[in-house]
Amino acid sequence: MILYMKSLFISMILLVVFSANAQLNEMDGYIITSTNIEEVRSNLANQSRGTEDFIKSIFPDANIYKVQIGESQEQLLTALQASGIIESFTPNVRVSYRNTPNDSQYNNQGNMQVIGAEEAWNNTTGGTTIDGKQIVVAILDDGFDIEHPDLINNTWTNIGEIPNDGIDNDNNSYIDDYYGLNVDTGQDDHPIFTHGTAVAGIIGAEGNNSQGVAGVNWNIKMLYISQPDFVDEIIEGYNYVYELRKLYNETQGAQGSFIVSTNFSAGIDGGQAETFPDWCNVFDTLGEVGIISVVATTNRDSDVDDVGDMPSTCPSPFMIAVTNTTQNDFFDNAGRGTTSVDLAAPGTGTLTTDKNSAYDEFGGTSGATPHVAGSIALLYSLDCSTLIDITNDNPKQAAEIIRDAILVGGDDLTELNDITVTGKRLNILGAMKELKSVCGGVNDDALAIVTINGYEMTSGGINLQYTSSTNDVHNIVVVDVLGRIIYSDTFTPPFFGDKTYNISTENMVGGTYFVSLIVNDEKVSKSLSIIR
Repeated sequence: MILYMKSLFISMILLVVFSANAQLNEMDGYIITSTNIEEVRSNLANQSRGTEDFIKSIFPDANIYKVQIGESQEQLLTALQASGIIESFTPNVRVSYRNTPNDSQYNNQGNMQVIGAEEAWNNTTGGTTIDGKQIVVAILDDGFDIEHPDLINNTWTNIGEIPNDGIDNDNNSYIDDYYGLNVDTGQDDHPIFTHGTAVAGIIGAEGNNSQGVAGVNWNIKMLYISQPDFVDEIIEGYNYVYELRKLYNETQGAQGSFIVSTNFSAGIDGGQAETFPDWCNVFDTLGEVGIISVVATTNRDSDVDDVGDMPSTCPSPFMIAVTNTTQNDFFDNAGRGTTSVDLAAPGTGTLTTDKNSAYDEFGGTSGATPHVAGSIALLYSLDCSTLIDITNDNPKQAAEIIRDAILVGGDDLTELNDITVTGKRLNILGAMKELKSVCGGVNDDALAIVTINGYEMTSGGINLQYTSSTNDVHNIVVVDVLGRIIYSDTFTPPFFGDKTYNISTENMVGGTYFVSLIVNDEKVSKSLSIIR
């Protein structure tokens, strides 16, 4: 029995490599490894359906095959393994990919893969802070398709305003500003334009809703400021945002909104910061209440340090100026400046939302910038109590911490040497790693199962607490006393917060089980007694 259990644990390691959410009720035959495949074929022939096509080579150089037989014949495979004819076997289970959204056009969103969004989504997909703050990004743009099916659920609403009653309920000088503000009309009427709709989709198109695309944040609230066509309207729009966040801070969240970043993908080609000191100073003021302003540099191929650009040449420490790269990490003929342009992000060819409930490609610095504004919001949703404490006590300091994480955590690209201040392209996962110095992050504890809570069965499953020193993919396997695999899965530990995993108990009855946690070449196991 001991030798049998050891060999079975080897097979379990192979199982978890192939499956992301293994359940025995989602099987399609088995995967085997054998250097004696003809002998396997001979032994299985009489037990199969009488056909010769029940074995398929799927990785010849590694001697890996798919065997199309039923669960009832698992004992035969066990016997073949014990005799040495096959080296291992595992159930061929359905894969469930982790934290990759099911949005129908997500496969065309190469931009999210470039900036490390898929790995970042293993830690958070956005929405709220760990203490319940609803995270908001304010977008200043030409107009928005608010009723777009991928945006409507992530659209901000003014909790202090009753819509369409003709009264300024929150006493902010604007009547019925429920979805935001049109700074041209002073009303809550938002023209439907492609540009703003596309920007909003990059920041916060609803994720995992089986349609369209996914934004940097699957869940977020976006506040819309429409038609800031002149500098005064731009400043008015920023003031609207500032007042909401200031009120939120002063009332400890009872009023206002927790706005953490703004996005402005427009500007003045050749504009000089010294010509617009008021505009530039706005960014410092926003920073005082905890808001980071993200702006697009020009789409002209020019050195803005020499020829100027507004607002990307403003010297505020609370502003991030963004230039454009392709999804293959090539600089794409946009503004550059080793003093003024902080960071690059993929803009060219970004698939996002479009007006009239459509989807289309978008690009340039206008497409690059919302990747950064959205990433700031995503970082605030991490499980990091220290960051939240700082946010509550000193929102300006929290904004500085987040800005530094974004700039330092980017990927170094030779292509961006002498193009930006940092020489980097946005990487959300890298920014999360930079926050480890604040949040604690992964510790140096060895791989271990600390506790398993849930000896008496409940519908909520079993909670396993563990330690690990890596964020590599971990495998978890549960077997019964006969060595049968009852449950298996793969997962990526979070950067921050408690390391816990909930094991489904759907296929378990009362008795003794063995839980194994595997990462790279390490493996630990712990017994588990279940009482029904």
